[in-house]
Amino acid sequence: MGFLFRKGKAKRLLRCPYCGAAQWEAAGAISTLCRSCRKYIALEVGGRPKATARPKPTRAIRCLYCGSEQKVYEDALSTTCGFCGRHLDVGSYLIRGRFGKRIYTQGDVFFAKGSLYIGPEVVGRRVLIGGELRTTVHGLELVEIREEGRVRGTIRAPMVRVAAGADSSVRGVLCRCLRVEGLLWVEGKVMAQEIEVGKRGILEASEVKAGSLQVSSGGGFHARTTLLPEMEQKEDFSILDRKTEECQL
Repeated sequence: MGFLFRKGKAKRLLRCPYCGAAQWEAAGAISTLCRSCRKYIALEVGGRPKATARPKPTRAIRCLYCGSEQKVYEDALSTTCGFCGRHLDVGSYLIRGRFGKRIYTQGDVFFAKGSLYIGPEVVGRRVLIGGELRTTVHGLELVEIREEGRVRGTIRAPMVRVAAGADSSVRGVLCRCLRVEGLLWVEGKVMAQEIEVGKRGILEASEVKAGSLQVSSGGGFHARTTLLPEMEQKEDFSILDRKTEECQL
């Protein structure tokens, strides 16, 4: 942005770096507000706008206690809910070896190959499983069971993926979309709006309730199945939109 001095007057012409609007300001001003877009402009000595740091990327989170939505910096490790005042863990974790402490975060959680988790329910934005978990798993966006991954508990997430090579036995699954490319054995009930079984995938369960079911040629599916009408789906899957403390599969 350039600047000019008006002849005979100690003023300069500024151009807003945000909206491009021009305005006259006193020559000695160190800051101002754009009269057009109302944004703050810091000025260097001599009248040029100060270089501003590029804004840090942010991401949206929902408080695990009160359900309020808010934004945090992408690299933040923790924050305080601006509505209920509770402390929120938003950092990501890589778990190796044996671990048993509570994991309750808005960040990602990756269980490496050979890891073993025995402890309270695991809550994370995206939970990627390459080890063995003996607990309930709640993914705020995704739970993915990878090759060598095992889950001896229930799974709840908007999206659940079972990768090729995985062989997992779980107690139950509640999700909007379930994609099975490996082997998934469910002792109890599967509830999903959409189920897709790949050509090398196998899904076996005691009971399946789904809005839609697609099994590719070569894939396997064995369960007592009920296809849900749209109105019933809205009621059965609304639990995925509730705050974490209210959700029980």
